Amino acid sequence: MRRFRARRGLWPALAATTMLALALADIVPEVWAGAREAGVSLWWCGAAGCAGILVVAHVRRRC
Repeated sequence: MRRFRARRGLWPALAATTMLALALADIVPEVWAGAREAGVSLWWCGAAGCAGILVVAHVRRRC
């Protein structure tokens, strides 16, 4: 049983990674099409996504 204690966080990490990959696979095509339609550079979409992740991480650490 001791050998599994070190891996206890592995399954939640794998589940979170899978959920993130599926969410991005669902969102990215819509963002791509919307950016093309609006004439917005894809760099701005990526920057907005990164900024959102940073804000959530900051708020999460403070609470």
